[in-house]
Amino acid sequence: MFRKKIATLFFIIAITLLFFVCLTLWSFSNDLVNRGILLIPVFILIWINFRSSRYLARTKHFRYLYLIPLTALFSINVIVISYDVALSYSDYHLKQRTYSDINSCSKVWATRGFVPGDSTITPDGKQNSIGSIQLAFDNAAVGNEVDVFYDVVMGRYVVSHDRNPYNLKKGELLTLNELFIATGDEGYFWLDFKKLRHLDKEQLANAIARLDLISSTGDLKNRIYIEGAAPINLNAYQRAGFKTIFDTHPMVDSHLLTPLVVNVYKIAYYLGDFTVIGMNYGDKVSPIYGKRVRQILGNTPSFIYHVPNDKALLKELSSVSQIQVLLARDQSLNLFGITHCN
Repeated sequence: MFRKKIATLFFIIAITLLFFVCLTLWSFSNDLVNRGILLIPVFILIWINFRSSRYLARTKHFRYLYLIPLTALFSINVIVISYDVALSYSDYHLKQRTYSDINSCSKVWATRGFVPGDSTITPDGKQNSIGSIQLAFDNAAVGNEVDVFYDVVMGRYVVSHDRNPYNLKKGELLTLNELFIATGDEGYFWLDFKKLRHLDKEQLANAIARLDLISSTGDLKNRIYIEGAAPINLNAYQRAGFKTIFDTHPMVDSHLLTPLVVNVYKIAYYLGDFTVIGMNYGDKVSPIYGKRVRQILGNTPSFIYHVPNDKALLKELSSVSQIQVLLARDQSLNLFGITHCN
């Protein structure tokens, strides 16, 4: 009697999996190749479930030892079903969203400001400085990417690419508040938040309160995007009213598992209610942000960094509607004049 109940359970699971496969294929008929590849292991699971059901229903030599692999199989089924439901649910709701644009013809921003002829990071370099940020704005950059740490001892944001020690500016630490005051009402800021995941609950609350305070002047808060790869801590900033960049790190576009990984990131992006997705472009020959990844992300707004210093490529990417911001790999080049409006 017990084995027949298990057999029935596995039969029901197989039917449930088959239902979700049909639902997925019907819902994403325009992306059958990518979704079809993802569903190959699901079809294998369906077949195993049917075989297990038939075996358990017929065998007269049932042993409780059989429950070990069957329990493992059941766990895999739960994961697969949960993944497919979460992906279908996220995709459906993401398609219903409307996104606010930065409304600029120039999508190429400055990386750590504009430092002509010097793309290296040094302990007391000009990158991430008031001078380099201001120079980028003066050369028509719409926004600047800036590296920041939250120092829990000082209770301040330090502008620096490195820590232990911090990069100094003219022999002194540069705080984010000082940078905001110096640049006034100019442009957008992409804050690359280093070590965001290391903040505990109390430190995170203090960091949010501090950023809220120093960005309270004018419309500054609306011109700040906070980047991080730690979804839980990043979501705390989103709930506090800040715009966020969920930084993702999939494999190259051509990798077999890339659709799976990108879809998992997309689920996390939706559940975290983040503003945009961030991603490394990769190499020109073997990109990470390639055509397949772009197709999977759909209309999800994206900030793409480490783009090769190729004006034709930057021009092409600027015309992609879901790409809102681009960062060239060499920050010493003035590429801010590349536009998609003409």
